[in-house]
Amino acid sequence: EIYNFRELIKEHDLKPRTHNDCEVILLLYEKYGIDKMIRLLDGVFTFVLYDCRNKRKWLHLGNDPIGIRPLFEGRMPNGSIAWASEPIALKDICDFVGFFPPGCYQSIEIKPEVKAEDSANDEVVAEDEVVAEDDEAVKKLSNLVGLAGVKEKKRFFQYDWKLNSLEPIEIYPKYRALLESAVKKRMVG
Repeated sequence: EIYNFRELIKEHDLKPRTHNDCEVILLLYEKYGIDKMIRLLDGVFTFVLYDCRNKRKWLHLGNDPIGIRPLFEGRMPNGSIAWASEPIALKDICDFVGFFPPGCYQSIEIKPEVKAEDSANDEVVAEDEVVAEDDEAVKKLSNLVGLAGVKEKKRFFQYDWKLNSLEPIEIYPKYRALLESAVKKRMVG
């Protein structure tokens, strides 16, 4: 859910083809790239975006500031990386499953010409293929692509904890205002 999608459409002169709030993710990405796009979003989201428009192919992963929509990543025995929205999808095929940190995004350059044997520890598996019941399909997919470079996860959101410096008598009205603001924001109509 992107709470500010209507404002983003107006402010950035976007031309959506649907009424889906998440379409702004793609439109902003096309216009500004991953770093600016994710900083403009106000909502709860997780995305995996594959950009194959140019010779350089990119896989972008992102998670909302609080992690309301979770994203899990796992490392398979052959070194491949897999992602899913639920850890159960990864537990039987991965040696390690971890939580993708909230408020972060990651960009990975994909080089399809890299052969699996040249980058045995840097392969990618797409989430929808991970849950396939056919183990051979998963193995086949994991041998198709190699990662050229995994960029570190980049934090795009930092919490502002100014309420910690207030006296209790000052905190209560601020909490009320924040709560009312949060409810209004989520009442997309």
